[in-house]
Amino acid sequence: MSTETLVTVRTFEGPRELRGETLGDELLVVHRTLHGNRDKGAPEWTLTHVPSGHAIIMLKRRADCFAVGLQLLRLLTPAALKAWRSSSVRAVSRRTPKKVVTWIERCRATGRCVEVEETVSV
Repeated sequence: MSTETLVTVRTFEGPRELRGETLGDELLVVHRTLHGNRDKGAPEWTLTHVPSGHAIIMLKRRADCFAVGLQLLRLLTPAALKAWRSSSVRAVSRRTPKKVVTWIERCRATGRCVEVEETVSV
C-alpha cells in the first residue's frame, strides 16, 4: 500500500524534497516530474529510486508510473531488493537482472509497459 509523503532524494544539485506516493517501504516514489524536465517536454509523472535519486521512468499518467513501480518490486528477488537499498546507481544496476533492465528500457522507449509475469532471480 502506498502513502503520499515528503521524501528527500539526492540529485546532481543536492538534496531535493519530493511529494509523492511511496512504494516498497520508501524505496520508490511516484511524483510529478520536476519542473525543469517538464519544460524540456518530459512526461508529467516520474518513478524515482529514492536512495539514489535516479529517475527510473517518466510517463504521461501517474497510474502508469505506479503500476511500473509495483511490477518492478514484484520482479526483484529479496537479494535484489536489498541491493536496491544502495544509494549507488552503479551498485543497483549491477544487481538488477538483465531481463528487468530490458523491460524498463522497453517501457522508456515505447511508453507501454506490458507486465512481466515471473520473478527474476539475481
